[in-house]
Formats: sequence, structure tokens, C-alpha cells
Amino acid sequence: MSKQKSFLGEPLLDYLSKIPENATPLWGKMNVHQVVEHLADAVKLATKNNIIPLITPIENLERMNAFAKSDRPLRQNTINPIMPENPAPTRKKTMRESLEVLKQSLEKFHENYALNPEMSVMNPFFGDLDYEGQSNLLYKHCLHHLAQFGVTVEE
Repeated sequence: MSKQKSFLGEPLLDYLSKIPENATPLWGKMNVHQVVEHLADAVKLATKNNIIPLITPIENLERMNAFAKSDRPLRQNTINPIMPENPAPTRKKTMRESLEVLKQSLEKFHENYALNPEMSVMNPFFGDLDYEGQSNLLYKHCLHHLAQFGVTVEE
């Protein structure tokens, strides 16, 4: 199993659970609880087709798809045009509940691809990605948000 796939489970949850809930991000507007729910949404997006339609122009899709599969990190303050300017309130009352939702989403993600190894899911920014591509993109996305709170992942 690749480092990206193995990270998307207990290691990620462990890193996130160690960030104090009142931690101030180094950039961005989301607090850690909002980040946990945002990551759960990203995992759900990587697991099921047709949640959000493709928004990247076709002429940019090949370049965006290559970026998703690369080891180049996401930049600080990357604008996500499908998110509101101000973060939405959390859906769960506690971070522990949101971490449980993220855990279940990660388990479903791995399970779906294990049952359907040839499956490809369309990402609204990066196009169709298989398990490797989705895992790499999620890993990159998680590292981005961990770094937002000063957390460095040992690789």
C-alpha cells in the first residue's frame, strides 16, 4: 500500500486529533473543526461520482489532472470556488463526532475502491481519477490543511 493510501486512515486521524480545537491557523479562515468536516466532504467527493459537476475548462483538464497526481503541494490560501467565502458552521457539535464521520468516510473510500479496483471518480477540478489519483490528491489536500495548523508529517 502506498504511503498516501496508508496515511488516509488512523495516521491522519491521529494528526488531526492532536491539534487543539482553539488553534489559530497560520492562514485561511477555517478552524480545525471546520477543516475536519471539509476533509470528510473531500473524501466523500473522492468516493462517489456526480456530487459536483466538472468546473475546470476542458482545455485545462490535462494539466489539472497531472497536478493531482504529482507530488507538488497545494499553495497556501488556494481559493476553492465551490466553497463560500466564509466557512460554514460545523454540522456536528463536537470535533470528536466530526472525526468519527471522517473516519467512516475514509473507511468507505478504501472499501469502495477495494470492491471496484477499476473505478474512477470525477473530481470537479481535476477530472477522472482512479484510486491512486484520488489517494494522492487527498493526501496532498490533508498535508495542506495540516500545515495550515503548523503540523508537519514525517514521511
